[in-house]
Amino acid sequence: MSHVPHRLVVPLQPLVPEPKTALTPFPQSTAMKIIIIGCGIAGPVLAMLLQHLGHQPVIYERQQTTQGGVTLQLSPQTFKVLRILGLDKAAEALGKPMLKIRYTSYLSGAGEVLFEDASMGEKVQRELGWPMMWSVDRPAYARLLADSARERGIPVRFGRRCVRVSQDETGVRAMFEDGGEDAGEMLVGCDGLNSVVRDSLFGRVDPEYTGIAAVAGTSSLPPGLDATWGRQIFGQGGHMFAVRVGEDKLAWGCTIPVPEEEEVREDWRHASQEEVARLVRALPLWGWGGEPREVLGNVREAVKFGMYLRPIPESWHKGRVVLVGDAAHPTAPYLGQGANQSMEDCYHLARLLKLYAPASQPQPPDIESVERAFRAYEQLRYPRVSKAVEQATREGQSRVMCDREACARRDKMLREGFGTTSMQVVLEAVRGPYEGESEV
Repeated sequence: MSHVPHRLVVPLQPLVPEPKTALTPFPQSTAMKIIIIGCGIAGPVLAMLLQHLGHQPVIYERQQTTQGGVTLQLSPQTFKVLRILGLDKAAEALGKPMLKIRYTSYLSGAGEVLFEDASMGEKVQRELGWPMMWSVDRPAYARLLADSARERGIPVRFGRRCVRVSQDETGVRAMFEDGGEDAGEMLVGCDGLNSVVRDSLFGRVDPEYTGIAAVAGTSSLPPGLDATWGRQIFGQGGHMFAVRVGEDKLAWGCTIPVPEEEEVREDWRHASQEEVARLVRALPLWGWGGEPREVLGNVREAVKFGMYLRPIPESWHKGRVVLVGDAAHPTAPYLGQGANQSMEDCYHLARLLKLYAPASQPQPPDIESVERAFRAYEQLRYPRVSKAVEQATREGQSRVMCDREACARRDKMLREGFGTTSMQVVLEAVRGPYEGESEV
């Protein structure tokens, strides 16, 4: 069964009608009140961009605090967007640039170096002007973004779970689990893979479990391990990456086949350090020995989660409501482009709203202007994110091969390293969303 997402035409479901009264019209103002559902990575960045353009964003987040997790990758396109907000240097300080990369195989027992490039990070920095940071502390990054939004006067309301969205000719309304509501002139779903906003627009489509699980965590830096290299480690039926994130800490992630979905419902976040260490030692990669065992043997924390795919919906918008990031185009994490592609979404959505529905016009933007911006955003972003999703899916399939001959063919290909063509693919993937000066 192929896991490559495809364009799926989902019958549009009518939005939940308002049984009593229409939305109260907003006072005549050129700015829109824009409700953003989700305060993960995309939500606060989009809010700050929209505020920069003169609109009035408000963010609602179902969790009581900012996002958890372990690490995420920040690529050059993210730093370009953060520069508009003056946050690029603060984000860069949360991790270390990836400078050197090494691919190793444990297919035949001892670790065989397939390929290494001591200047890959330098090439990216030289070509694009920004670093590639493989591993940034995700909770710290999420706090930076949420705190920055609040410091700029943007309301950020935690512990408010959106359960339904409705709209009529005068505006859009978000309903919350606690019985509260809020109304605005536009709403953006930044609420991830299991987006309530998307379900309100197009009906529920359950994600598909891929049969692959990830285990990610941090470890104390093993004595004698050269942490200047970012590592991609391959073997039969699994994969591992490891990269330095502090003076004495590595971030790592393992990908393994787990056919039964029930087995990935475990939550290691509530396990003691001793329990986590025991569970990590039960991973197939522990049996490889060498560097995988060195890294896993010094584990500090770990989480385990299943990999799910959901077809990209045919449309990302309806009326006054639009989707951004994983709510629109969820992707597997193998290339580290989920959060980075959402930054491109934020930039282009803000840019196109500035073009078609500016806050500076004499009258508030009408629904036709907003929908023109949404259509242009979708038409621009759909091809690029579809390609990113497909590339990530193929990468994931190559990492968990169980057939030994297929693994040997993969290793042979990896020995060829990053030629000119491969490097151009990498650069193109992280180049966006603009050249020269920002249009936002």
